[in-house]
Amino acid sequence: MGLQDNGRPSPRGTALSLAVAADLQAERQRGHDLWQQRLQRARYEAALAERQYQAVDPEHRLVARELERRWEQALLDRHQLEEDYDRFLKQRPLELGAGERDELIRLAADLSGLWSAETTSLRDRQEIVRLLIERVVVATRGRTEVVDVTIHWVGGLQTRHEIRRPILSYDQLSDYESLRGRVVELHGQGRTADEIAAVLNGEGYRPLHKKERFNKHMIYDFLRRIGVSGLSRGSRLPAEVLGPNEWGVSALARQLGMPADTLGHWCARGWVEHRKLPGRRGCLVLWADEPELDRLMRLRAFRPDRYPPVYPPELTTPRGCPEAMRSGSEASPESDSGGAAESGPQPEQDLSP
Repeated sequence: MGLQDNGRPSPRGTALSLAVAADLQAERQRGHDLWQQRLQRARYEAALAERQYQAVDPEHRLVARELERRWEQALLDRHQLEEDYDRFLKQRPLELGAGERDELIRLAADLSGLWSAETTSLRDRQEIVRLLIERVVVATRGRTEVVDVTIHWVGGLQTRHEIRRPILSYDQLSDYESLRGRVVELHGQGRTADEIAAVLNGEGYRPLHKKERFNKHMIYDFLRRIGVSGLSRGSRLPAEVLGPNEWGVSALARQLGMPADTLGHWCARGWVEHRKLPGRRGCLVLWADEPELDRLMRLRAFRPDRYPPVYPPELTTPRGCPEAMRSGSEASPESDSGGAAESGPQPEQDLSP
């Protein structure tokens, strides 16, 4: 807690010892006031009993005898209470003694030990905090999870701290853009959910709901939230995974006005330049600039006149594409529209549009 300075009590420790001394003094004063009230009441009862006895007619002997008995009892009660009060003052003097003040100073010099002592209860710790702290100022940073806390200590010292509060969505995180970009980057490298979680934990990213570490289930959920979880067959490709002139199978099929399954078979036959995204079920990314779109449109419109069909090589031969694109198309293709394109040998079938 930083409560000592070169073996001497720190300002916080000194402030605590003074506050405790004042609190003990006030507590003893309250006890003294209570005893004074009780003594005042006993003296009043004794004086009242005396006045009643003095006012009785001596001829009324029975009444006089009873009032005398009450007076004597009131005097005994007052005397007993005064003796009890004297013993109380000996045990707990109204003013703190020098020994008691020295003990408070000694404890204040080792607040860390006092705080962690087995005899210090939770209630005692709460009282120590109340005596040490004047006020706490809390300010949130917008909608983010970061909360700035300023503690004003007794004696004028201020300390500033940063804590995290629970939030409802990832986009409230102060580092959301960095987190999102890192997850997309790692996913694009073909990392598994466990591997992505390990990297994020190692780089200091934190998930929602007071959790300290990411796990694979959180990664699945995050990918689903940002629309990247489904980069497999039947998924829509987000813009960040597409380069210039690149298409998802579904998008290019819509552009050409043809079934996505047929376009997937064209990829399997090598009629369309493509690459496969990382992952066991990574979907296809197709490449087609304006000349390629024209070739594919003509291939789509071509009608063979015999069976098995024969297509002109100029329609089935892709035009060259960037080398980076070509290097990514090593794995067997799959369509992102829900239809699979097998990479193995296919039986001859009519692929005419």
